Amino acid sequence: MVNKKFFAGLIIAIAACSILVLIVATALAVKKNNPHLLRQFQRFSLIVDNQSDYDLVSVEIGVMHSDANGNAVKSGAKYWHPEVIQSG
Repeated sequence: MVNKKFFAGLIIAIAACSILVLIVATALAVKKNNPHLLRQFQRFSLIVDNQSDYDLVSVEIGVMHSDANGNAVKSGAKYWHPEVIQSG
């Protein structure tokens, strides 16, 4: 006769493997249908080249988001550059 603990452990192992396969399959399907899903977490840099006749005293850098209709949505992720950017 099969030990009950062995049978319970086998069921738990099969369930865990099934859940893992389901998670991987879902992640692959999402990545295939939306390959740019994680792109929003990508790093970026910005260079400000002030060629005007005026010094820039306030620079606000951020990422704009839009809704399904293309309307801009205000984002809270902003960086203020504290130094004056000289003209020229």
